[in-house]
Order: sequence, then C-alpha cells, then structure tokens
Amino acid sequence: MKNLSITLAIFLSSLLVSCASVHPGAMGHSYDEPNPIKINVSAENLDYSKRDSFQLIEVTIENTSEEWVRIESIRPRLPNPAESKVSAVLGQDLVDWAEAKQAQAKVDKLNQDIIQASLMGAGVLAATSKNSTVSSLGSAAALGGIGWAAVAGITADQRHANEVIKVPSTHLYAPVSVPAKMFLRRWLLLNKPPNAELTTLVIDVMTVDGKRGVYEIPLSR
Repeated sequence: MKNLSITLAIFLSSLLVSCASVHPGAMGHSYDEPNPIKINVSAENLDYSKRDSFQLIEVTIENTSEEWVRIESIRPRLPNPAESKVSAVLGQDLVDWAEAKQAQAKVDKLNQDIIQASLMGAGVLAATSKNSTVSSLGSAAALGGIGWAAVAGITADQRHANEVIKVPSTHLYAPVSVPAKMFLRRWLLLNKPPNAELTTLVIDVMTVDGKRGVYEIPLSR
C-alpha cells in the first residue's frame, strides 16, 4: 500500500511537467507571399482575464534564416483608441504597472508558501501516527507536499525557458536583433475596458535594411 501510494504520487507529479517550446502561443501568418522577412511569429496571452483592465501579450520572433535578422521596429495595429479605448501602456505608466505587479507577485508567493507549509505539516503529522492506515496515507501526503514543491520548481524553470523577464527593455516596441536559427520574445501590455478583449494581434515589422512584413496572430485564451 505504501509503495503504491508513493508510485502514484510520483506518476501524478510527472504529468505536471511539460517540455519548453519555441512557440508556446498561436502561430501567425504573413500578409505577404512570399514572406519578406525570414521569421516566424507567434503570440499568447500571458496575464489576462476578460474582466481585467489589462491584457499582457507575449510575442515570439523566430529567425529561420542563416543570418541575423535586425528589426528596427515592431508596431501593433490597434483599434482606434478613441472608439475602442484599447491602447498600449507606455512610459511611466508601464513602470508603475510593473512595480505593482511585482508587489502582487510577492503577496501571492507568500500565500502559496503558507498553504504549502500547512499541507506539508499535515502530511508529517499523519506520517508519525501509530495507526498503520493513517501512517501510510500520511507518508503519501508528505511526499505529495514535497513533490508539489519539486514540480513547482521544475515548472518555474520551464516557465523561465518559455518567458522573458517582463521589464521595459524587452518591450515589443524596442529594436531587436535575432541571431540565425534562434528566437527572442517581446511583450506588450494593453489597457482596455473590462469585458473587452483583443482576439487577434496584427503587427507591422520593419528591418534595418528596409524590409517590411505584416503579420496576423490569433491570441489564445
């Protein structure tokens, strides 16, 4: 029974681990044929709820050529802000949002640690019980707590492999040079009315040597 519980806990934990991907979001397509710039692009919502006033989008730019792709500018085609009330968050507003998000993340992490510690404590207490059934279940619970922490750490590493640190230096508006056969990620924060959403992202890409491409990317929910 004890071995079965341990095996089951390990098996369930393994299901939570997934592989890092170059394009975790939906793939975009070029308006032009053939594609004037040797890149693949994708995008996904990173931090988004339809009820919120913000929509955080991450864009992946993959260089499929054998040479550097040096991009001078990337600009989204957004609906008319006067009518849609959708706009890119820039300047000091972007800095303030990032600081507020960091403070919120610290609170969320503290709450998660408290809950996890409580579950770990319950597992350890049950594991020390004289009752064999309770002891067996307690051992599995304790392993579950430890497994949760381990998988959370692995998942965090996977997340770091799939995301970039959300600071202004990696904003979508910043120039970017993508090495041959490699990829980089950029992000865009939108301010929007609650219950509104951007379901498709259209971006204009201009390289330093004058090539221009327009890409349409569906946004996953």
